[in-house]
Amino acid sequence: MKLFASNDEVAALESRLDALVGTDRCAVLLPLAWHLRQRDSRRALALADEADVLLHAAESSPIELARAVARLSLLRAEIRMLFADPVAAQQMAQSALQAFSALDDLIGVGDTHWLKASIAWDRRQSKQVDTLIRLAADSFFRAGDAQRLGAAQARLFVYAAFRDPVATQALLQQTFPEGVEHPESVLAWLAAARANVAGLTGDPGSSFKHDMQAYQAALDTGQIRQALVTVRNAAESIATLGDLEAALDWSEHAVVLARSTGWPALVGLCLMQLGDVMRQLVRLDEAMLYLQEALSLVQMQ
Repeated sequence: MKLFASNDEVAALESRLDALVGTDRCAVLLPLAWHLRQRDSRRALALADEADVLLHAAESSPIELARAVARLSLLRAEIRMLFADPVAAQQMAQSALQAFSALDDLIGVGDTHWLKASIAWDRRQSKQVDTLIRLAADSFFRAGDAQRLGAAQARLFVYAAFRDPVATQALLQQTFPEGVEHPESVLAWLAAARANVAGLTGDPGSSFKHDMQAYQAALDTGQIRQALVTVRNAAESIATLGDLEAALDWSEHAVVLARSTGWPALVGLCLMQLGDVMRQLVRLDEAMLYLQEALSLVQMQ
């Protein structure tokens, strides 16, 4: 099972599910729920609940059942994180990690470290983020999953750029030379890393271009959280360039997408960006409304 699947792959799973009944649905329910976890979190949970029931009714081997249950636990942990419940997310992720470790499932272990890095980022435990991504990368390397490994390597550069953008630019070029094509699941992070480097070295135009590339790749692979972060960053870059009307368009677009997810932290982040653009446009009453709503969401967490 991939960490992130394309929209076409998810549509194919949807079509297959429609033709299945009873325990035959298990083979499709689990991957479909997994790949909907950010595309449609609430539906993903409903499918996960159905999969839970059918998996226990099916004649699965104990190992297959344990692996599926661990994957469902990881799915639920991610959705808990997205809905701003990091404590429960951490507990559920740890449970999944223990299960995957007992099964010697390197992909499951790596996917769990990937999620735990996101939880650590949300909890402002920045020192743990790199460690967890490196643990994920090590598991992906040992499992021989080049696509997951590429995404983990690119993600490390996203955060490294904040510490030393010049050094990161050199390492990024060595690891991911320009002109080489990469899977979209990797590009969602690679382009974001390039955007961060550009933005932090005084090139907002290139930063905007790379963030838009990351945004589209993230949307195409169901990484909605990453899509929201990158489109928000793109709006900030184009505002820096002085095109406030374009910045407003992209900021409003980000808020619409964020509201459709219902994830408090991401809605708040996008509202803050929109409020800042409104401030620069001297639309102060509207800016205040958006910033107050963003603050109320932060206080709820």
